[in-house]
Amino acid sequence: MLKRVINYLRLPSEVTPFERAYLVRMNRIGLIFFFLHIPVFMAVAAACHTGVFAAFALTLAVLSGSTLAYFTFTNVRAMSGVFGFTAMCMGGLLVHFGQGPMQIEMHFYFFVLLALLAVFANPLAIIVASLTVAVHHLLLYVLLPSSIFNYDASLWTVTVHALFVVLEATAACFVARSFFDNVIGLERIVAQRTLELDARNSDLQLLLDTVGQGFLTVELDGTMSTERSAMVTRWFGDARPNERFWDYLGRTDTGFAASFRAGCEALQDDVLPMELLLDQLPKRMTCGHSTYAVGCKPILVQGAVAKLLVVLSDVTRQLDAEKSEEEQRESMEVFGRIMNDRSGFAEFIVESGTLVAQIVEARDHEALQVANALHTLKGNCGVFGLGRIATMCHLLEDRITDELRVPTTAAREELALQWNARVEKITALLGERNNGTIELVAAEYEALKRAADRAAPRDEMMALLARLELEPTEKRLARIAEQTRALGQRLHKRVDVRVESNSLRLDPTRWSGFWSSFIHMVRNAVDHGLDNAEERLRASKPSVGTIKLSTYTEGDAFVIEIVDDGRGIDWLRVEERARSRGLPHESRAELVEALFADGLSTNDEITELSGRGIGLGAVRRECDRRGGTMVVESERGQGTKLQCRFALETTRKAAPRMEHTAGAQLMGGA
Repeated sequence: MLKRVINYLRLPSEVTPFERAYLVRMNRIGLIFFFLHIPVFMAVAAACHTGVFAAFALTLAVLSGSTLAYFTFTNVRAMSGVFGFTAMCMGGLLVHFGQGPMQIEMHFYFFVLLALLAVFANPLAIIVASLTVAVHHLLLYVLLPSSIFNYDASLWTVTVHALFVVLEATAACFVARSFFDNVIGLERIVAQRTLELDARNSDLQLLLDTVGQGFLTVELDGTMSTERSAMVTRWFGDARPNERFWDYLGRTDTGFAASFRAGCEALQDDVLPMELLLDQLPKRMTCGHSTYAVGCKPILVQGAVAKLLVVLSDVTRQLDAEKSEEEQRESMEVFGRIMNDRSGFAEFIVESGTLVAQIVEARDHEALQVANALHTLKGNCGVFGLGRIATMCHLLEDRITDELRVPTTAAREELALQWNARVEKITALLGERNNGTIELVAAEYEALKRAADRAAPRDEMMALLARLELEPTEKRLARIAEQTRALGQRLHKRVDVRVESNSLRLDPTRWSGFWSSFIHMVRNAVDHGLDNAEERLRASKPSVGTIKLSTYTEGDAFVIEIVDDGRGIDWLRVEERARSRGLPHESRAELVEALFADGLSTNDEITELSGRGIGLGAVRRECDRRGGTMVVESERGQGTKLQCRFALETTRKAAPRMEHTAGAQLMGGA
């Protein structure tokens, strides 16, 4: 108990800067306060006829010790004890010089001074003062009682007086210590709390620095928190003083910075739903060769977004792994295509290489030609398994649509670079192409045998042999049929593809461009033409759609045809679109012409397969180059027939069926 009392009365040994500054000021004020007692005491002595000069001399004598201590003591707390002693001496002088009727009231000054000593926030100053007044009263009560009381006071009176001093001293000690603990010691409390917070912050910072992600908070005006994980600085460098978040990351990704800033401004405006605005914030950014995922969590104050917790994750390796996996899947699909149709894939490489060259070498005013080439390249790459090249083509098409101009040279050269890289790998799988190979079906082989057995004339034999130098349309149609089935699976549509080639052949070198564009008709038929299984069942159709691919001769015409039993063409929709584009639309013939206009599509959504209104125009141009025409027959709900018709006399003639006479005509390229 005694130890607790002593510890309570004794202050901690450390003197904080705040306490030192406070006591220096209070010691100066205290000394001035006591020097002001000199004229007061002289006035009291004059009024009570107790000696003015004695009052001056005794007061100055008491203050000389306090003054000497003030200028020599380095311990600012020691002056509190000095002033405790001085205060009680001053009280004794006041009582002594105030002898007379009011002498007993002068004792209240002792209590006032005891209370005032609490401003030094040191209980020991109160203890020194209490001991001083006790010794003072005890000595003078024995030696000079008149200096204390103006009457013959009893011991009981003195005891009661002393008890009041003890009570006030006890209360003053409590006030002084409370003042020290809650005011003077506040700096110590704050420092302790600061140390605790620093320790917690240190632990939090340690946690942040050990995770492999970037964490920081961002105000909606872009102000960044000073507390952030080490990965942020490691990835993006040190932030400049007062640098905004979008300026900080905008050093490496200006597009991300602009989008993030716009998103924060929208959050500040608080017009659209918060969830929508947060979802529209950019989710990826790049820095050098690295890619980072950006996640934002709102920190709400009264239901509104006050700031954002931003989480940055390096996803470069993940994307590289996904890219490698995608390349592997693509390579396997390409390998399957090559194994199934090596020569067809080789022709695709040659034809697509020409398209890539056209795209790269195009001039600024050839946006339409580039769009057509991209659309054709995209379609062929899609059906031959080169999905990444198809996606690049789709993005470049978007640029043309948005900017109404040819994509930048750098963008087109990047396409060529990626194409050449893929071709280099594919060439290793293809090996050397044997251009001297002639394909022969069983019926043709039997026809040659029969002609040889009956010693057919030379001209007939040469005609049969010359025919074998051409490519069977059956081969092309079979390849397109396979691509049609693949498109159906991709679009989750069941497709029954039928082929009728009628044993016709074409010059592969002159017709390769046409077959490349013909795939657009297939894509339109599968994507737009064929309805899904539910729609077909509601229309009392078989759940499996049918597409028929044919080549045949009709009179003096050679016909390449595709027929589907799907939705048919919505001519009212075509009329509406033609009217909006200022195209003729009064008759069915004008509407058919509108179908081939670049940019006209009845589909509201642009996909990687169709929707840009370019495909049919590309096929039409290939027909025109070969002197052909296109015929469209379609009724709503009854399917669509598209024909490419070519005049026999303007070509190298169509080859007959093998059972026909050897004198029948052959058909080559335009």
